[in-house]
Amino acid sequence: MTGRDAGSRNVIRVLFIGCGDVALRAASLLRGRARICGLTRRADDVPKLRALGIVPIVADLDDFATLQRIRVAPQAVLHCAPPPSDGRDDPRTRR
Repeated sequence: MTGRDAGSRNVIRVLFIGCGDVALRAASLLRGRARICGLTRRADDVPKLRALGIVPIVADLDDFATLQRIRVAPQAVLHCAPPPSDGRDDPRTRR
């Protein structure tokens, strides 16, 4: 499955949930082959993400209302956000 970017080359749309070190390394491997959007809860990460070619989305997995900002229809999702500090699973991924 492929989408079209502004340059009309075939690329996939990838949504990164969490934009820490692992996600940024993976994004660098996809650069030029995917349109990457990155979900981060820190607004101060926006300039860094843009400089890396990632479309930033500021939202918090623990605040469902902020997730309404996600307007992309990704063809792939890479979940790199750490789980909550308590409990055995991540209830946020069930929503």
